Amino acid sequence: MLIDHDVHSNYGGWAFTAGMGPGEVRTFNTMLQSTKFDPKGDFIRRWVPELTNVPSEFIHDPWNMTFN
Repeated sequence: MLIDHDVHSNYGGWAFTAGMGPGEVRTFNTMLQSTKFDPKGDFIRRWVPELTNVPSEFIHDPWNMTFN
């Protein structure tokens, strides 16, 4: 659910995220964005409660955790 709906901005944003654009192939690196703008994982922990207890060093890549 978009809480800040603006037709033009949202369509443009979703198209850019999907890599669609005039004359260029764009890619959106979610791992780079996540580590750059949410280094401690606060946003991830807020919106993905299943990852609340994941140690900070694995918050961006929990699939690399090892279990003893």
